Amino acid sequence: MLRRALLLTVAAASALSMAAVPAVADPTASAAPPESTAPAVSPAATQAAPDFAAPVLRYRELLTGGADVDPADPAYAAALARLDAEADAHLATLTPTGWADLQGADGNTVHAVALRLQSISLAYATVGSRRYGDAETAASVVRALTWMHAERYRPGKPETGNWYGWEIGAPNYLLHNLVLLGEAVPAELRAGLLDAIGHFVPDPARRKVSGVPEVGGNLADKVSITVRRGLLSGDAAVTTMGRDKLSPVFDHVSSGDGWYPDGSLIQHFYFAYTGGYGNALLGSTATVFALLGGTPWDLTDPDRGNVTRWIFDGFEPVMFRGQLLANVRGRGISRPHDNDYAVARSALAAMTVLAQAASPDDRRRIAALVAEHAASGGFYETATVGQIALARRLTSGVAPRGDLTLTKVYAGMDRFVHHRPGYAFTVAGRSSRVGAYEAGNNENLRGWYTGDGMTMLYNADRTQYTDGFWPTVDSYRLPGVTNATRESYPRTAKDTAWYGFRQSDPHTGGVALGDLSAFGMRTQAERDYHSRQPIDLTARKSWFTFGDTIVALGADISASDVAAQTTVENRMNPGEVRTGEGWMHIEGTGGYLFPEGMPQSRRESRTGRWSEIGVHASDEITREYETVWFDHGAAPKQASYAYYVLPGSSAEETAELAARPKVRIADNSAQVQSAIEERGANSRLAATFWSCATAASTVRAYGPAEVAMRQEGSTLEVAVSDPTWRQSQTLVEIARTGREVISADPRVTVLSTSPTIRLAVDTAGALGAAVTVQVKVRPTARPPLAGAGCEGSRVRPDADAYARGGAYAGRNFNGQGLVAKTVADQSYARQSFLRFARPEGEISLARLWLRGAIADAGGTSTTLTLYEAPAGWEESTLTWAGRPALGRAIGEVTITGSTPAWYSIDLTAHLRAGGSTSFALAGPPGVATTLAAQFADRETPDGAPYLQVF
Repeated sequence: MLRRALLLTVAAASALSMAAVPAVADPTASAAPPESTAPAVSPAATQAAPDFAAPVLRYRELLTGGADVDPADPAYAAALARLDAEADAHLATLTPTGWADLQGADGNTVHAVALRLQSISLAYATVGSRRYGDAETAASVVRALTWMHAERYRPGKPETGNWYGWEIGAPNYLLHNLVLLGEAVPAELRAGLLDAIGHFVPDPARRKVSGVPEVGGNLADKVSITVRRGLLSGDAAVTTMGRDKLSPVFDHVSSGDGWYPDGSLIQHFYFAYTGGYGNALLGSTATVFALLGGTPWDLTDPDRGNVTRWIFDGFEPVMFRGQLLANVRGRGISRPHDNDYAVARSALAAMTVLAQAASPDDRRRIAALVAEHAASGGFYETATVGQIALARRLTSGVAPRGDLTLTKVYAGMDRFVHHRPGYAFTVAGRSSRVGAYEAGNNENLRGWYTGDGMTMLYNADRTQYTDGFWPTVDSYRLPGVTNATRESYPRTAKDTAWYGFRQSDPHTGGVALGDLSAFGMRTQAERDYHSRQPIDLTARKSWFTFGDTIVALGADISASDVAAQTTVENRMNPGEVRTGEGWMHIEGTGGYLFPEGMPQSRRESRTGRWSEIGVHASDEITREYETVWFDHGAAPKQASYAYYVLPGSSAEETAELAARPKVRIADNSAQVQSAIEERGANSRLAATFWSCATAASTVRAYGPAEVAMRQEGSTLEVAVSDPTWRQSQTLVEIARTGREVISADPRVTVLSTSPTIRLAVDTAGALGAAVTVQVKVRPTARPPLAGAGCEGSRVRPDADAYARGGAYAGRNFNGQGLVAKTVADQSYARQSFLRFARPEGEISLARLWLRGAIADAGGTSTTLTLYEAPAGWEESTLTWAGRPALGRAIGEVTITGSTPAWYSIDLTAHLRAGGSTSFALAGPPGVATTLAAQFADRETPDGAPYLQVF
């Protein structure tokens, strides 16, 4: 008997589906295994070619658990009872033409029919099921498959409704049916169904109905379908085509869909989706690995090893005690049965297979991970037979890992997670790169603020986010979020057709040094997709962790047209609440400190239905909540808040910390937010810099940055990141005197160690990742920071003007501002030119500052490029016809909105290398059209361009 770790159970595959699936019926009873022989494997799989027999057998066993299933084992017995109950329920209402409630001809219906049929086929093929090898059970499924092929799923049928059902959902489960039923399926029907699958999935890399390229989870799903079709057909060419189309998923990306180097997973262009499409990607990739390993089609892509990193960097940090965090599951949170535990089970099942291709050390680590979630998350209580077999094979004799101690910033998807023994704290952010929330297929209809800084605290309460939370929580008061009140800005609970709001401000990101971290997010409110009512609410938000102390700060909360609020907590089924001076404690959750005044709070019962947020019908659900919030009032101007979260602390510990806090809030302004912990000469500081500023009189950043600093005796360690992704250099100064550099990331240049430590960080292309440096310091030295502060030296232009083409090519436009626009009609094309005197002295950081806005009815955002330009021009005589030629591109800037604002372009590397100080601002190379952007010129008193040099 073949014995090898295999992939995905049917339930795991179901959980990977992004379309709706029916509920699993409750188990009715355990049953002794019937006296029957195993269903035979189809001759098409075993006799077409000897190469196909082994992978087809693996395919069957990955679904059923194979010969390892022991019906006398309590875990297997319970899973078999669940399997039989589901099969019995579906068989009881199955007719030769399917089910009465599934008579539609759309994609969702064909998907659902195939899914129900495979649940019956699975019972037929699983050792220990009452229907194992039962001929009448197989015949019932075959009759329904015959009808489905003739009337619903065959070449010539149009893809009505959701494309997913035709090209992924139905073919996936039809293939399951074919391998599970084996020879019970007549050869003609088998060939017809395989031909139909080939018709709807002819090329896994492209969507048949629309021709759009497939990426990420959808690509991996269709590759898996194509590989399995090839194996069941005995077709080596189809199998090879499927395998070869998988390679793109192994590559890291720097924008758009896919896996980022830090483990972030983006799908649908700008949504965090580790627990949705990432799960599909992991599961389907694992399927291909399992089926093709050791065959002539084994994967040989040199980047295939990245799949193991998906587990450790992508999945492990977003899992807690058998759950996969909800803030990386997208619209899946609106499905009652697709909860945190179900999605985690799917991921764990895939990991058990991928572990077999890992190194011995990685295999042991994966086994401990799986053992941990299986033991702490009730895995075996709801797992399928196949999932149990997979987990048992890998984890036999392996001790569970225990809770993680890990703090991780996912810069690629604007997520943050802080693991400590007993809990996981997580933040969901958004930016110009990552969308607020996704609503599509009528799912996630009230997800409005789930990406607006929502915080979640996972702890010993296993049902906090999985037992009716999403349909009953007040969607206007999600923990951590600053948003408009329900009364001042009502939202619309409707599908947004996959629209994902992305704000213009790019500042979201963070850093971590062990359990010390900073995560900052600039919030610009989203205009409701349906009402289109204007809203101008903005805020600056930060979270800092110091071990088991979490600090949450908000500043510059401003709006002219709405009332605003910040929610501290909205805990479902809370325990007793106790309060004191500056503190609150919720039993079973932990403590909260309020150094600037107590918030409002309310205990209330809330009732909702799953159908109100998605497509699943349900009875009314009622849950009790403790809601805690700050009311910022109508049209707030630079309002703020501050609070601490103390997960797991007792009421007594909370009261003690309120009286004598160990962590002090040092800054909470529109320029910088920070907190610091000081113990004699030792200290830890975390800060978000929104602009050039000084934090706690200790660290100065000369632009937007996230910084964490810790000093233990004579060792200082600093981590820095660029949360905007737009700067090429970040300059940081620390009020410490260094003796020697212990270690430094290659991106860090130590400019000085005395009297202060000055660091230049190369952030170009870093994708928001942090860099670190360690310096041996004088333990008690506290030198003052540089006297020039954030002003630096400013160099005004000697000359500036713009030129216009076409009919205006001979005219001079000096003194009329600066304009840049690329367009085919040269009469509307413009380029701007600026010339500066070269700055004197050493350059640590240099930026060109321009004040401007979009001046074009064609849109709200455009990107321009700064070029070198020969210096031999004069502003009084500059024309399009005589303008300097554009030289090397040295930077770019994205202009957003019609309200004038300051924009900067980093010139540090350019000027250090002796580059020209004569520049041209124009459209990017090779771009045919940009919007018009207008800037102040040197004649403008308050907005003139300048070089800022440090």
